[in-house]
Amino acid sequence: MNDPEDSLPAIVNHVLQLFQSFSGSVRDLITQFDGCTGRKAGIIAANYTKTPAAELGFNETEGAFR
Repeated sequence: MNDPEDSLPAIVNHVLQLFQSFSGSVRDLITQFDGCTGRKAGIIAANYTKTPAAELGFNETEGAFR
């Protein structure tokens, strides 16, 4: 059986492309995901709340989802 951690870099690359194409903050982008509004979006994006999503690199994007 495949380890889910093995596919994480590929998923992060796709998410990174999404982040880099978004013109708002990380928090603004997180609120676009189903069920991630208000307080939950703030918790998920805590380290990057006001950071423009397009400024995140691979490591920051990966860290936002761990």
